[in-house]
Amino acid sequence: MGLIAAVLGFGITASAHDFWLQPKSFAVDTATDFAVDVMIGHPEDQMPWSLAPERLIGLRTFGPGPIQDQVQFYEPSDGHLTINVQEPGLFWLAIETQDSVSRLESDRFNDYIDKEGLTAVQLHRIEARTTDDAGIERYSRRSKALIAAGQWRERPHDHITDPLGLTLEIIPKINPMTLDPGAAMPLEVRYRGKPLAGAKIKTIRLDETDVREPVMTDQNGLAVVEKPIEGQWMYHVIWGTPLPHSYDQDYDTIFSSMTFSAE
Repeated sequence: MGLIAAVLGFGITASAHDFWLQPKSFAVDTATDFAVDVMIGHPEDQMPWSLAPERLIGLRTFGPGPIQDQVQFYEPSDGHLTINVQEPGLFWLAIETQDSVSRLESDRFNDYIDKEGLTAVQLHRIEARTTDDAGIERYSRRSKALIAAGQWRERPHDHITDPLGLTLEIIPKINPMTLDPGAAMPLEVRYRGKPLAGAKIKTIRLDETDVREPVMTDQNGLAVVEKPIEGQWMYHVIWGTPLPHSYDQDYDTIFSSMTFSAE
């Protein structure tokens, strides 16, 4: 695993590995520890992310009450996150990671930004006439998972549609837990606090191999997907922007996801 982590730490974006939080169960008891895996990869090729303490910026739960810092429960030797919520309710578990650096040769970088819909990066390379140059990017990750603790319906849950303030974030405009299967589920993408147009949202089932057609956000940062009938799901987005004042890196890229169980 150490070798895999070392290889993935440099050039991971060659195949744009998705990043997400996957609890053993999205429905948990209160005042009881539960495990959450941090994963990277694709539906057909998933692996645990290397959980080194220095790679974490933040690990928090956002529920009906005060924000809770969950780093206190994390033991690096466990291989997963240990989370604890003390009261019933719906909670977002959110993670933020440190920056890493990736360098890809021109063909691989151009293919990657085209596949992932990184239009700001693509346009910058065309305007700067650097499409034949390697791409060097600083990248980091954000993810959140929707956790239902105990009798959550007895507690307020309006906060589930509020932004958490992540640098890049997918925000459901309607609480997914209150929607019927098959209902329209609007999602908003925000980048640095503002709605992001032209972002590609991928929809991937985690407990089976099921990948749906990506959707693009409109001028208001909004896209609509259908709430799944069953299963565990991830919504994933990537965005990058130029770094004009950096002497050794070209772009800043962020991976962000939202996971929940439709059941």
